[in-house]
Amino acid sequence: MLTGKTKKSLKQILIEIAHEKEFIIKEMEIMPDHVHLFVSAKPKYSPIYIYRMFKGISSRRLFIKYPNLKKKSYKGHL
Repeated sequence: MLTGKTKKSLKQILIEIAHEKEFIIKEMEIMPDHVHLFVSAKPKYSPIYIYRMFKGISSRRLFIKYPNLKKKSYKGHL
């Protein structure tokens, strides 16, 4: 699912989220079915908060840009 234009869009979305939330993406690898991120953030943010921000915001933005992804994904979730 995360290939071609979708992959490029997701990469840009993740960079935007990092900028908005003041996170620093040290490493990023987007595979066809999952994403690896190595992120630096202020100590006040827990790892679960960082995960939820990236996953929640990016999935919402991807579904808006590519509505057909919801049909392809497992139970409509990324």
